[in-house]
Amino acid sequence: MGYLILQAWRSLRHHRVFSLNVLFILAVSIGALMAAITLYLQVMVKPLPYPHAEHLYSVKGHIYHQDKPFYSNALSAVAAFDIAQESVFDLASPLVYHDILMITEQASPRLNATFGFATLFELMGMEFELGGPFSEPSSRNAFNHEVVVSYTFWQNQLAGASDVIGTTIRLREQSYRITGVLTQQSQEAELYQPGRFSEVYLPFLASNWVDLMPGNSGAIRPQIKVLGRLNNQFSANQAAQLITPQQQQTFKQDHLNTPFKDHEVRFELVSLKEQLHGKSESTSHTLLLAAIGLLLIALVNVLALFIMRVTEQQKKLAIEMALGATPRQVFTQLLLQTGLLFFISYLLGNAIAYILLQQVQFWGSDEFSLLSRLALSWPVQLAVLGLCVGLAIVFALIALLNLNAKQLILSLRQSGKGAAQQLSTAIKQGLLVAQLTLALLLVAAMSSIMLWSWQALNTPLGFNEQNLYLLQLELPDFDYNGEVYAAKKHQALALLTAIQQLPEVNSAALAMDHPLEYAWFSAVNTEFNEATQINAYGHGISAAFFNTTEQTIFAGRTFSDDEVNNGARVMLINQTVANKLGLTYQDIGRTLYSRQPDQPYTLIGIVKDIHQPNVGPIDRVYLPVNFYHTHTLIRTQNGIKPSINTLNKLIQQLNPQARVLAFISVADFKSAAFKYQRLALWSSFLLGSFALLIAASGIYSLLNYQHTLSRAQMGMHLLLGATTSRFIVLQAIAMLSLLLKACFLLVVCIGLLFLLSAPNGFASWLTINALIIKGIIVSVLLVAAVLLISAWHTSRALLTSWPMHNLRS
Repeated sequence: MGYLILQAWRSLRHHRVFSLNVLFILAVSIGALMAAITLYLQVMVKPLPYPHAEHLYSVKGHIYHQDKPFYSNALSAVAAFDIAQESVFDLASPLVYHDILMITEQASPRLNATFGFATLFELMGMEFELGGPFSEPSSRNAFNHEVVVSYTFWQNQLAGASDVIGTTIRLREQSYRITGVLTQQSQEAELYQPGRFSEVYLPFLASNWVDLMPGNSGAIRPQIKVLGRLNNQFSANQAAQLITPQQQQTFKQDHLNTPFKDHEVRFELVSLKEQLHGKSESTSHTLLLAAIGLLLIALVNVLALFIMRVTEQQKKLAIEMALGATPRQVFTQLLLQTGLLFFISYLLGNAIAYILLQQVQFWGSDEFSLLSRLALSWPVQLAVLGLCVGLAIVFALIALLNLNAKQLILSLRQSGKGAAQQLSTAIKQGLLVAQLTLALLLVAAMSSIMLWSWQALNTPLGFNEQNLYLLQLELPDFDYNGEVYAAKKHQALALLTAIQQLPEVNSAALAMDHPLEYAWFSAVNTEFNEATQINAYGHGISAAFFNTTEQTIFAGRTFSDDEVNNGARVMLINQTVANKLGLTYQDIGRTLYSRQPDQPYTLIGIVKDIHQPNVGPIDRVYLPVNFYHTHTLIRTQNGIKPSINTLNKLIQQLNPQARVLAFISVADFKSAAFKYQRLALWSSFLLGSFALLIAASGIYSLLNYQHTLSRAQMGMHLLLGATTSRFIVLQAIAMLSLLLKACFLLVVCIGLLFLLSAPNGFASWLTINALIIKGIIVSVLLVAAVLLISAWHTSRALLTSWPMHNLRS
């Protein structure tokens, strides 16, 4: 057997071009398949690393108005606190996610913080290196100043000291006693943001966003969650139906005399697996299907190469059979050759899969937290190895069955040379059309994804994000009532003036929210009619906002300083709202209504839409704001920005208790928001390129073998007067006819996919996305270019070779 393996190895070395071609095609496709299977198993099959994960659910709250969604995926602290104590859960905890400053003599680092009940550690299976959880509050309005710290925090901030239990740290303006240190293996369920891991854990009531006083059931925030272990007696729908009535009653009581009196709250329970996986489920399906398509293209190519190679070697095989070789011995020879090629491809595929998984982790772990634990597993490796063994046997059998042994031996005996048996035209065209169709299908899908990703990444935001920063303050209180309001108003304007005078600053403006975020609604209409009003996202800003963001005002003007200072009833709207209300630039000055008929607004401007990452343009109105809020937008000089120490000095001159919580680049915020698109762009480009390269390699080799086997026929055409250019043109026409057949099959395949996957069947053709059509066009052009270049190069190489010159002479 060792001699036979060595003989097979020498045969492959003798045909290096063929061997390297097959190794490239198989290694790339096997590597992509192993990476895709690993990703799929990680996302869809592997259980979550939390106890009783199949019973863990996250509660989502929604506000409806007249059975229409008004606000989604947000809870109030009151609702979260009450829901976490419902009997439908065996164990539950409300959760609040936000940052908090740690006050030290040297610096004030910003920490990721999670606020909840002590049960959150048991829910998430988090174990302690030292100490234990903080204690539960003794009443609804009191809590103990205790904190649990992560292993990373313990190592970085506390130098891993073993005596930290019972010591205190200052968070904001309060001292908290450390009760526990989590182990390094403790994994927090990232309910708020993928890749966000908290450094400190505090009691739920310690958050300044938690106010359980009556009337606060409408104070909803997307950062407030509930995680619970559902009782076995209830389904998710039953639990939601039991939770909703009490919360609806509380909400209605709190808003009897407010504009929200006709609104209602509804709740749904979402499994933790669905919550954490998000888009990664569809991504894993897409990548797995793409990898399978890539493997099919590779197998068709390799099968065609094997058949062509066996056809080319039929004289040698006929001589062996005439000398007494049995079909079994010929099969063994073919099997050893295919087995060696598949085994080497499998080894190379492992290396390629490792590289691909590393790249997926690099680009996607921040978006999909589960990707951070991707690794090749031995079951996947064994399964793919078994697949390679099976394919090697199948390929050897197909190559053997393609030989007509009796005819070859008879031909050899009659002529003494062995005639070259040609591969049938139907088989040759079938192989070419099959791989062309598969290549078109995969390249079209990947091109559509690439175009979507590229379009998303290059769509202008609607303002200039470069050199634009968001300053967020850490405030000790949020009291805007009574006598303190005037003082806070003075502080806001004084801080704005001080920031504008910094040499690094071009302009600055107050803002209630980040330009790319949205948190609260403002109704707007041309008449007071709740049935037809638009619930747009409101954004409170100061007069210099549009100058600072460089957002275009199409018509009208921005607020004046007097209008901001006096809280004037004026409003700007974006293009989307203007179109929905039927307003044009000539309607500047028109009266608009919100929730109170006796408090209308005057329309003073229409501004350019802001393109929301992953959402697109949304309904938005702009109102004047003049109180001391936590956000300030700053436009800096090119490449220069004020330091946090400088900003802290300015802020603390006005309010000694306030500090900088964050100083964030808006450009970086945009970049982070589009991580999913970058992952999709990279993966689709890689798979599309692999598909095109494999198709090109296979098509070129197949045409090369075909022309080699047809050398005599080509020579006869030349002897009868055909020119080289004429012959190449005829070849190009033949290739284009094959491409047309492949395009027809592509349309049939897409039609079947729509028929099987869409609920409306072929009606989905009416709503087919323009990006899909563009992807199909791109794939046809690319594959046509590959086909024509391969046909031209193989024909030209053969026609200019020395045997053809001898034939002409």
